[in-house]
Order: sequence, then structure tokens, then C-alpha cells
Amino acid sequence: PPPPQPSVGCLGVAVFYFDPREGNVVEWCFPPSLDAESSEFSAIASGMHESPADFVYFRHGRLYGLSCFHKLRTGDAEERDVRMRAVAAFSPELEPLHRHHAALLAHAARLNANPSDTEPLLRLLEPSPAADAYEVCAADAPPLMLRPSATARAWATWAEVPEADGGALLAALGGSRLMTLWKALLLRRRVLLYAPPPVGELCERALRTLLVLHTDGGDAARWVRPLLPEPLLHVGLHQAHELARRDGSGGRDGGGVVACTGEALFFHKPELWDVFASPTEVRLRNEDERGLWATQRDEMRFARLAEAVRAAVGRAAAGGACAPSNGGGAGAGGGAAAAVARAAAA
Repeated sequence: PPPPQPSVGCLGVAVFYFDPREGNVVEWCFPPSLDAESSEFSAIASGMHESPADFVYFRHGRLYGLSCFHKLRTGDAEERDVRMRAVAAFSPELEPLHRHHAALLAHAARLNANPSDTEPLLRLLEPSPAADAYEVCAADAPPLMLRPSATARAWATWAEVPEADGGALLAALGGSRLMTLWKALLLRRRVLLYAPPPVGELCERALRTLLVLHTDGGDAARWVRPLLPEPLLHVGLHQAHELARRDGSGGRDGGGVVACTGEALFFHKPELWDVFASPTEVRLRNEDERGLWATQRDEMRFARLAEAVRAAVGRAAAGGACAPSNGGGAGAGGGAAAAVARAAAA
């Protein structure tokens, strides 16, 4: 297998503010070429205002974004009694964003108290806050998917549960209904996960679903190759065109598309999805596609998948790779990914 590719890091950062008169606005961004003006409704997603703090993973062109939101009660009538800001970082990979999660939330809270103090945000940029770093690295960004080098790190990043809870992780993702999503992605369908706020919990569900459904490496490559789901991540109604243009074409690399939303109105727009999965049920756009429903054989596959995931989570935890500060754990994750692939394909 090819050697793991190094993490690129964060290439841009932006601050978003909810203006009581104008709505969501970009308050500051660096570098200027980031063009954050197009992501203000992704960075402060619908429903985030219901929590004192929340977060959202989204797409911004060829980059991923992680935005951490903070709400401060002020008692000021001009601000409608609350002040709401979010700080977002952008990267071609998901793992560096997760590493900065706590820092982004702390910056959002700090800026709610002192909006002009943006200089510390430049320390989030890697390898340096050079104005042209974004343009150079974004132009060379790889296709947006969980690439082999990122999949191993992802086991450590998002499977942060004890070994005994590996089965609980799968149950939280829908249990054997995951097999319906798996078959849909093999057929290059659009899978839309829905749940009400908080938004961050929904995004983690989407990321863990991708982690279970996308694997790579070793003798599993023969099964895995057609399954390269494109992570569209959180979408709002303002991004409906992103789902519409993928109708029948699948993701960028020939697999399906995985997106998530907290906006229930999507359920009434079946032209934007092929599989709509809520925490309690899975709906198909085309009810004639009965082959997507889990069969008795799929139930057996799922039982083997549960054992493989339980072992994978245990290896990630035993390897000490769950700490988000170091972003490591490739060794633990690579074998785990192949084990899951073998179990699901059996």
C-alpha cells in the first residue's frame, strides 16, 4: 500500500457573527482569498442558536470546514438579548480540524467578549499564516473523501468509545439499517442523514457512519474500491443545488454521497436524496428499490461487522490514539479498517 500522506493542516480561518438586522455575516477571515462570504450560513447552521455552544462540519469548495459556535446572553435589546459568533477553520482533511475543536470554541467565546482580538486566530494556520498558503494548497487539494491515510487516523479520532461500546456505536448509527446505506452507496446513491439539533451530534453521526462504511487497504481493496463515498457533510436548504447536481451521478470519485441536515423540510424534497435516514427510520426515494432493504443475509453480515468494529475500536483505544491532540494512531486504524471490510463483504 502507498505510504501514509502527511496531514496538511488548517489553511484558513474565519469569524462569523449573527447581526440582528442583517443575519449571518462574515466578520473577519484570513487569508482574504478564502472567500468566506459564501459560507456564513454553513458556519452558523440552522438550529445552532438553540444551544449555548455547538459545532458543525461542512464543505467549502474543495475544503472541509469546522465551525464552533458560542452564544452569550447580554440582556441588550439591540442584540435581541444574545450575542452569537462562530469561528471556523478550513482544511483539505478532516482530522486537523478535529484537533483544533476545543481551541475554536474557546476563540468563539473569547471573541464574543472582545470582538476585535483576532490576531490569536493566526496561530491556528499550518504550516504558517502565509497569505498564499491557502491558494497553493487548496489548488492541490486531493479529492474530498476519507483517503487511505485519513481513514486510519479517523478510527482514532471518531471512534472514541471503550471497546465494550463498539456494538453501542453501531446501534447508535442505526444498527442493521447501516447495510441499507452501504448498498445505496455502492449504487452511487445520495444518503441524507437527518436529526434535530444539536447540529454537532448529527455531524459526528455522519462522520462515524462514513468511518464504518468506508474502509481501505490490504486484501479488502477488491471489495472497497467501488465504495468511495463523498462526504458532503452538513447541508442546509441554501445548498440544495449541491445535492441536486449529484442526482444519478454519485460522488466525485464514483461512489455515493453522504450528507446530513437538521432541516426537516428536506424530507418533503425527495428529488434531493435517494435515502433519507432519521434516527428512527430509513426512507427510500424510490420504494421499488426493494433490493436496498436489509435482508436476512445482511443481518448476518451486520453481526460480523459489529464484531469487527468492536475490535477496531478496542485497537484504537489500546493504541492510545484517541487523544485529539496528537492526531496519530495510523497503525491501529489500518488493520481495523481492513477487518471491517472483510466482515461486511463476507
